Amino acid sequence: MILRMYRAALLLEETNLGAKEIAALVGISWVGSFSRTFQAILGAPPAQYRRMARRRDLPMQQKALHYQELLEKLAGIAKSAAGIAKV
Repeated sequence: MILRMYRAALLLEETNLGAKEIAALVGISWVGSFSRTFQAILGAPPAQYRRMARRRDLPMQQKALHYQELLEKLAGIAKSAAGIAKV
């Protein structure tokens, strides 16, 4: 699920696709479920995330750093989830 949300974040930043279309592209059939999951993992609903990402309008080098930070955040969430699953 984490990788799906990472892909969704990239699509929100780089395309004009709506939440329904992005949900379908990442394999989630119901947009409400997609929005809740996205917010739980990334801390903001899809529309707000898109607005924040577009306000940054970063040069390519800074975008690469942003994507790296996003991957690290998602990796941390995945490790936490794996630790909880072991309990």
